[in-house]
Amino acid sequence: MGKTMALIFKKAGVAVTLCSRSPEKAREISTRLGVKWGRVEKAAEHDVVVLSVPTKCLPKVASLLSSNMKPGSLLSDISSVKLPVIRKVLKVTPDYVEYISMHPLFGPVERFEGENIVLVPVRSGVWLSPLSQILKKAGLNVTVATAEEHDKAMALVQVVHHFALLVLNEMFKHPDKWTTRLEAFTTKSLRKTLKNLRRIEELIDVVEMIQRLNPYAKEAREHFLKLAHKLHKEFSAENNI
Repeated sequence: MGKTMALIFKKAGVAVTLCSRSPEKAREISTRLGVKWGRVEKAAEHDVVVLSVPTKCLPKVASLLSSNMKPGSLLSDISSVKLPVIRKVLKVTPDYVEYISMHPLFGPVERFEGENIVLVPVRSGVWLSPLSQILKKAGLNVTVATAEEHDKAMALVQVVHHFALLVLNEMFKHPDKWTTRLEAFTTKSLRKTLKNLRRIEELIDVVEMIQRLNPYAKEAREHFLKLAHKLHKEFSAENNI
């Protein structure tokens, strides 16, 4: 996602410097993308710093970098969960640095035009409008939301959606209970679902993080299970053809 964000800002005409804890990796990737590269300790010198790191590392990295950022500069991240993450980041970042959390609603891609991205202004003065314009110029659909609105929407869009796929994935790990010739009976629709299940497994760390950290996740899963049980009872009622 760091590479994707670099491409987004580059397309909008913004000067981009890609940093990594591995200078060699930063140099290699930036050369491929056609942007500058730099060492992590120099990132704080820039007007805007976008953190693309695992959520569990975000507060620590935000603390290390923001303490050296210029007054009025912008710190951002791309975490999939906002409320608990934002609370921690606010505790470790100085008031003179603006903070707008982003959530690109797509994975690592090279063609992102027409995709959605959510901006959550946390400590924002002048940067919300310029950041929105930059992302729109790159071809993204920008939505501004509160942290609460974001996490509640993601409880439906990600938590329940992924939860249903996780359950399906568990079932399809042991198809022999139902058929020993699954491939022969597979429909076009199921092939698409199985492809999504493979993608879920590739992103399992992020998927599980969202399930655990989204403050509305438990309520959303419980509602899903109630509806599933309701439908199960309806379909289990005796019917005659």
